Formats: sequence, C-alpha cells, structure tokens
Amino acid sequence: MHNQFVNYFLNPFSQHRECFQGEKETFTNAWEGFIRGNLVNELYAPYFNYVPKEPRPFTEKDQLLLPVQALDFMRVELNLYLDTHPDDVHAINLFAQNQIALNEAKKRYEERFGPLVVFNATGTETPWSWTQGWPWEGGRR
Repeated sequence: MHNQFVNYFLNPFSQHRECFQGEKETFTNAWEGFIRGNLVNELYAPYFNYVPKEPRPFTEKDQLLLPVQALDFMRVELNLYLDTHPDDVHAINLFAQNQIALNEAKKRYEERFGPLVVFNATGTETPWSWTQGWPWEGGRR
C-alpha cells in the first residue's frame, strides 16, 4: 500500500518533472519537502544524523489525507519563497501547478470523507454532518 501511495502522490508532478530537475534544482518535490520540513534544497540543513521518517498511511482516510497535507505544505512553502523572490517565474509556475494538484487531492478526499473545512460543506446535509464524529470521539470513519 505504501509504494502505491508514493507512486500516486508523485503522479500529479510527473508531467512537470522538469520543475524538479535541471541545472539548478531549487525545490524538491512536495512529498520530500513534507517529510523533511523544507522545500528549498539550498536551505535544507539536516539536524546532525537525524533521518526524517516517512509517514505511512494505515487507512484509506490517511491515504487520501496525506497528499492534501503534503501539497498544502508545498503551497505554504512556495508562498513564503515567493514573498522574497517575487520575480521567480519557475516558482510561480510551480505554485500554479501545485494549486491544481492540491485542489484535485482535496476533491478526492472530500468525495469520500466529507469536507475538510466547514466552508466546503454544502449546507444541505441532514443532519448537519460537520459535527458528526468529533475528532476526540474518533472522528468520521
């Protein structure tokens, strides 16, 4: 299941592989950046001999949520990078590609498990499903 997850997860970027390769590899991919906590290669400095641990999805819900988390992490990292490098066309294009992949990942998750945030609820569910299964009660399964 883990290999399928990684293959699926990297798939949104496979058509844009040139974004991560070439003379200057400024950014790593979303999954690697999420694992190590830093998207910008030249700014990443491992802590002594620490080796980042890959999260492993144990449920279908986890399997669909991890790409959302990693792509959202990439969105935030690119946004911060663009705050200081507003003319970097490569980063702007990568941000746009990432946003498309993030929206697709969110859609897949929400089709199966409902809205990620209350603002994505349709408002037509009866009973109001947003409060069904609070996280501390085990959440929605």
